[in-house]
Amino acid sequence: MIPQTLKISVSGIVEKVAIKIQKMTKTFGGVETVAGTAHLSTTQLYRTLSPEGNPVLSSLSAILKAMGLRLAVQSDQTPQAHA
Repeated sequence: MIPQTLKISVSGIVEKVAIKIQKMTKTFGGVETVAGTAHLSTTQLYRTLSPEGNPVLSSLSAILKAMGLRLAVQSDQTPQAHA
């Protein structure tokens, strides 16, 4: 089962997201399938999701969309009542 929300700390967020997405590609048919659906070459996908990669938001969004997912950001703190 794939979690609906990826809980990742703020430090190193891009690298952590990329590594998790790389691991998830197997579930979605493998790198070739995900790359094709995301309109990327397999080389681009590997480079984007590698630990040394520098993924841009548009690439991550395209890869997630190819897997039927999206990136969401939410507060990890309980909202405080305003006085």
